[in-house]
Amino acid sequence: MSTDYLSHLLVFSAPLLALQWAFAPGKLWRARKALLAALGVALGLSLADSLAIQDGIWMFDERHLLGLKLGNVPVEEVLFFCVTALLVAQSMVAMLPEEQPEAR
Repeated sequence: MSTDYLSHLLVFSAPLLALQWAFAPGKLWRARKALLAALGVALGLSLADSLAIQDGIWMFDERHLLGLKLGNVPVEEVLFFCVTALLVAQSMVAMLPEEQPEAR
């Protein structure tokens, strides 16, 4: 059991996710349902990953993993897909122009 993959993932992603929330908290909070929906992408990618692992297309070096799996997919890989989906979705939301109220 090792935290190699997990620690590298968190060291890379946590500061980026935090920066996004520091610079656009209002926008991200208002878009929270869309951001949660983006995690559906992580589910789809995890399913594709599961099929690839099952078919022997690729594998993971167990020496670098916690040993916890969702089905046959290492939990770190599922977390990677969640983080990636959030980074992309939050970046898109943060870059959107502010909505302007309509003039009456």
